[in-house]
Amino acid sequence: MLYSMPQSEHGSSHPLPYGPIYDVPKPLKNTDDVLHVMPESVIEIRDLGVGRFGMVSLAATVGLSFKDIRLGENDDKHRSLLVAIKKLSPDGGKNLRDSFEKEIKYMARLHHPNVVHLLGVCMVGTPFIMMEYMENGDLNEFLQKQNLVDDGVSLLQENEISPLVLLYMTVQIASGMRYLASQRVVHRDIATRNCLVGHDFVVKISDFGMSRKLYESFYYRVHGKLILPIRWMAYESFYGKFSVKSDVWAFGITMWEIHTLARYEPYHELIDEELIADAMKGDRRQRPARPAIVPDAIYDVMLRCWVHDPFMRGDFEEVYSRLFLAYTRMCQQCS
Repeated sequence: MLYSMPQSEHGSSHPLPYGPIYDVPKPLKNTDDVLHVMPESVIEIRDLGVGRFGMVSLAATVGLSFKDIRLGENDDKHRSLLVAIKKLSPDGGKNLRDSFEKEIKYMARLHHPNVVHLLGVCMVGTPFIMMEYMENGDLNEFLQKQNLVDDGVSLLQENEISPLVLLYMTVQIASGMRYLASQRVVHRDIATRNCLVGHDFVVKISDFGMSRKLYESFYYRVHGKLILPIRWMAYESFYGKFSVKSDVWAFGITMWEIHTLARYEPYHELIDEELIADAMKGDRRQRPARPAIVPDAIYDVMLRCWVHDPFMRGDFEEVYSRLFLAYTRMCQQCS
């Protein structure tokens, strides 16, 4: 059980339920913009995991061109594409189906190179959402397989990564989060486990659909049901306040994960109860120590993410701009 918490300036004295991943979206203008496919439009290859709605599987498209799913102008319907499908469990009930349909509406309006793209939906038989498939899996697992070297980009071997590439990945996530903020989308669970990696270190923000079971230990269970990612949460989120600014705090923790190659969970030196007690100290709360490979300019951005007062905390425009500038300068030094 969570510690008993004092009444705060944010209202409730108890944490609110950990709700859906998206919050207060702009309305979807045209639901017809979503590509509707049939069950025979995909052939399942293997299971990838268990998600919030049911099984998540790797599949291949059948009779759908790149143009059909808006990934290019190629209209060859004989060319198959690997996709991820998130299926709705048949015994999930009305509430789960409502959440499933709500996610479709939210995801359908998001179009950014660093946000996983909804490709289509099937609402007959066993309903499923068809998403981009990122061949290198989630960023947390990907980072743990890497060895850090200082060879720029061109000389990297398999399972090698450099500080420049780590910053490149960080900039991509910042770009995606800046976009989500512009769309009034509050992610609520940004972390390396919820980012996916494709070819050439391309990173895209995802939801927690494929990783909740795998990363169950990263969440704190309240009253046996509610789960909270407390090691990524800003102070105000312990009182149920999630916003773009609480996403900024969590992004700072995500930056820290990236630059430690996800070898440790945040605040790994504290057990859950100690972390909660420390978080209640407000502005006197501990901040994660600077990773050894992180220069002052990058750690300064992390610290801007971890300002206690959300009104004084950096926003994603500032964070992205500072990271992009740091990346540009590092590229110049490597050339």
